[in-house]
Amino acid sequence: MKKADSKKTVHFLDPPYYEQDSMYKERGVTPKDVCDMARKMKGQVIITYNDHPEVRKSCRGMKQRKISSRYTLSSNSNNKKSKELLIIKG
Repeated sequence: MKKADSKKTVHFLDPPYYEQDSMYKERGVTPKDVCDMARKMKGQVIITYNDHPEVRKSCRGMKQRKISSRYTLSSNSNNKKSKELLIIKG
């Protein structure tokens, strides 16, 4: 992100969902890490995240919009409805 960042850049982040994916524990990435990095960028940052209190707290100060979504990629998802956050910085 840092290497490609400019005022004209749009970064799109789709991190593993908080407390729903083991990648956070394995790699030590938290919503605070993601949102802190987004705040440092010169360009616009768009993040999709699961709607979780820790995510909302970590991304405070950025625009947050609740959206409805369906999980359809996994064969086990059964087209499950979910609430997600669309977070925008810039």
